[in-house]
Amino acid sequence: MKKQTEQTYQLAMEISSGFNRYQSEYATISIRFCKFGNDNEIDYFYSHDDNGMEMDGLCVNAQMDDHNPSPYGYRISFRDKEVELHTAERMLKTLRHISRGMQKLEDKLGYCQEYPDYVIRIANVLNVKKFVFRKIVFRKIGLPDYIAHDIPTAKYRITDLVGQLMNQLQPELKKAA
Repeated sequence: MKKQTEQTYQLAMEISSGFNRYQSEYATISIRFCKFGNDNEIDYFYSHDDNGMEMDGLCVNAQMDDHNPSPYGYRISFRDKEVELHTAERMLKTLRHISRGMQKLEDKLGYCQEYPDYVIRIANVLNVKKFVFRKIVFRKIGLPDYIAHDIPTAKYRITDLVGQLMNQLQPELKKAA
């Protein structure tokens, strides 16, 4: 009889991006908080974590466009959420915790000028252990849908993702010149 291992989870950040055309070319980077299991699968928060902080819908977003291909307007916020008083109180607790932690890091390390560094700082404040990238193409051949990286490796992956999106926006910048 095969022994079953208990499922354990670590706090993770799932990275995704998109490239769209609306009135101009733009790209978005969205990071959603999740739990990454020892089975290489993710599970999303549907409520608060063990510390009473609200994690459901918590995300870090940034935008890039053909006028400014570097990420800008990055922020941490909640999305797609119906809010009742008890949830709003946990959301406020979470945002205040992040704000205090980010301020401490800014006092120690200086102002954060790059998006990958901003994301890594948030990860440190929330004690995130893994960054998870979706591998959609691998589903067809039976490999795990996600690949997880530790924080130092994730910074390079995020920097690479920003570079890929910038390259997609470059033709539009050259047309405008």
